Order: sequence, then C-alpha cells, then structure tokens
Amino acid sequence: MLIVNLKTNLKLRVLLLIALFIIPVITVYGHHHCGGKIIAVHDVNILSSSIAGAEEAQFILDTLRFLVGPTPGNILAIQSAVPPLPGFGSSPDSLRDYSTIIVNALANAGYTVDYTRDTTYTLTQLQNYDAVIVGVLFPEGTMIDASALTAYINDGGNIYVYGGVSVDSSESATLNGLLTNFGLEFTNVYNMLIGDLPVVSTHTIFNNVSSLEAGNGINLNDLDTNPFASIIGYSSGQPIFAAYSPHCPTIQSTSIPTTSIYGILIAILILFGITRTQIV
Repeated sequence: MLIVNLKTNLKLRVLLLIALFIIPVITVYGHHHCGGKIIAVHDVNILSSSIAGAEEAQFILDTLRFLVGPTPGNILAIQSAVPPLPGFGSSPDSLRDYSTIIVNALANAGYTVDYTRDTTYTLTQLQNYDAVIVGVLFPEGTMIDASALTAYINDGGNIYVYGGVSVDSSESATLNGLLTNFGLEFTNVYNMLIGDLPVVSTHTIFNNVSSLEAGNGINLNDLDTNPFASIIGYSSGQPIFAAYSPHCPTIQSTSIPTTSIYGILIAILILFGITRTQIV
C-alpha cells in the first residue's frame, strides 16, 4: 500500500486542476484555423449570357463545391455588367452579366446568391458569405477593396475571381492587389482564346467538364512565392486557371487516457482539501 502526502496551497490546487482536467479537454476539442481558397479564372465571359451553357453551369457548381464544401452556402456575386441585375431583367451587356442558365443552376443546387454591383463591402459584411465571386466593374474599373478581400480569405472565406473585363491595363493591377498576396497574378496579356476551349487540367473542378467557352481573357501567372498557389488549367498552352489552396491539417478527436481520468479525480480531491490520499 502506497501512501502519498499531498500538502499544497490553494494556488497549487487550482494549477493542478487546470493541468489535469482543462488541458485534456482542450486536446479533445481544440480547433485549428485555416485560411480560405481562391480560384482565379481568365475570363468573365464564362458565366455570361453570351456563351454560358450546361458545361459552364457544371463548372461553377464544381468550383463552388471545391471552395465551400458539399453543402450549398451563401454566395456574394459581383456583376461586372451594368444593371439590371439577375431577377430584375436582362443586362444590355451580355458579355459580363450572369446567364440565367448559371443563375438557375445555382438556385436549383441550393445556393443562396446575392447579386450586386456594390463594391463597398467591408470584412464584416463579407464574413456573411461562404464564397465571393468577384472582379472589376465595367466600365468603372472598381472592385471590392483588396485588403478586405485579403482579410476575408485569411479568415477562411473563399474567392472566385475573374478577369477579362477589358477595362484597360489597370484591370490586372486592381485584381493583383488581391492575388499577389497569395502568390498569383493576372498578366497584362489578353490571350485571344475565343470559343469552346479544351482545358488541360487534373484539378477536381474539371472532373466533369472537358471544355469551356471563353471570349478572350487574361492569362495568369504563378509567382512562386507561395507553396499553396499554382496554375491548374491550360488551353492552347496558355495558363488560364489558377488556384490558391492551403493544406489544412486534419483534426482528429483524442480520447482522454485512463491516467488522465485518475489525475482528474486526484485533482478534485485536492481541491476539496484532502491532503492525504491513499492510492492502492
């Protein structure tokens, strides 16, 4: 029979309680924060009334599943084209709007989408959405503040960013205020890729499509400054799709070992003033 003398003051009792009880609980229920993802696309036209069809609808659905997971969420979609917005009529700019095929596909899949041309969204407002579809407005050339979008991604938000709006050379500079923070950039090169383009890619967002329509977009570049950034899709040898996708460690639950349970019991006894504990 082993007799252990445990003489301690109140502070030590509390510390023992924390060490033997609170820490194991944190081990079981702890959470690791991981940033969000980006899909960068060369051409705004892909989702527009001018060319979008069934393949393009499948593409945006698969892209959103990659970004936010299998459960449909809340999406903010910035329309580059002049009003009206979807649900309020057809924009006269069919190159930069959202096709009814795209709008219906998202709605039928269960996504809640807010279509807007408002570029004044703050980080707090962006955090109401699981993903944001964003690019510059035409013809204004403005975009949601890059610092707000950067903070949104770092906080776990997800972005689909499109180029090819054709404002002028400042378009890439505006978009790159966001993308260069994550190791990617739009070049100033319009690729002249027009029509139904075969896409060469092994990325999951292309599992169900082999080609996509386009109307002359901007090529993308991997800056080699971020290990989670890469070019993920080519057509005619030109880099037209890119991704930023941080690798988050898998969090596994951990059971409290039997020794910790005995420790918890001893700590409780100490807390209630037992100074001589007999352990058989």
